[in-house]
Amino acid sequence: AKFELGVYHGREGSMSYNIIQRDSQILLEGIHFITSLYPEYDPEKFIPNIRQVKYAHWAAFRHGLQGVGLYMCGSTRMMNYQILFARVVALYRNTAALAFVLVEPPVSGILEVPKSLKNRVIRYENRIYAIVQNASLTAFPATIKVNGNYNSKIRVLMENRLLKLYKGGFSDVFQPLESRVYELTEE
Repeated sequence: AKFELGVYHGREGSMSYNIIQRDSQILLEGIHFITSLYPEYDPEKFIPNIRQVKYAHWAAFRHGLQGVGLYMCGSTRMMNYQILFARVVALYRNTAALAFVLVEPPVSGILEVPKSLKNRVIRYENRIYAIVQNASLTAFPATIKVNGNYNSKIRVLMENRLLKLYKGGFSDVFQPLESRVYELTEE
């Protein structure tokens, strides 16, 4: 993904060429992308909490971006918020190993995810990786159907837990703005 730093309306931030919304548009500002996720966002005052940072980060992956630059939000720098900044750095380090999901084309027909959840599914070698996100502000229990032959143990990456594939599906509960990355192994 082509990704640049820039200044837009006096704000420093990141821009990507990957999620252009109109034919006449050649850049999309990172803050604009965050604004589309959080309508209440005020670029001059917004300090994201870690759940919002995780959601924006995985949404960027879901859209094929290499990440959203949240180190600078409007005129406020996250580096001034050391605990949040440390958690964001840890998040970025943990997810760097999954950068391959950005170069693999999404595949369809493997997972059937409820309409209220957003997702991106890719195949890499003999594994399926699915980024699944609850875009709402309410908790959501979900049953996700799996089409194909996969190992009965589904890893939930970065959460150190396993789910059981049973009768062609699995269940999980998503808190508001929660993101999960599932790893399924083909048999």
